[in-house]
Amino acid sequence: MYDYSLLKIISKKLAPDSMQFIMYIDLLFYYHKSEENLATLSAINDSIYLYMEKVEIEIPSKLYEYFHNKIDNDKGFRGSFKFVNSN
Repeated sequence: MYDYSLLKIISKKLAPDSMQFIMYIDLLFYYHKSEENLATLSAINDSIYLYMEKVEIEIPSKLYEYFHNKIDNDKGFRGSFKFVNSN
């Protein structure tokens, strides 16, 4: 329904591997009902998910139940993340 594009990069700095950041995981690819079943989150295995086909998210065992409760109920959520692999 809407097309988005990056207009310009304001700055680009290499973040340290120890940096934590906050990101919202949105399970909806589009904000309107669609005939296509487009998921933003796909399971690689029990604890690793691929978000937006670009970011691998590893779910710690202590957050496994919380995470699955959110995705089972199609609810997005905000979380604190840290880099595990910068490749």
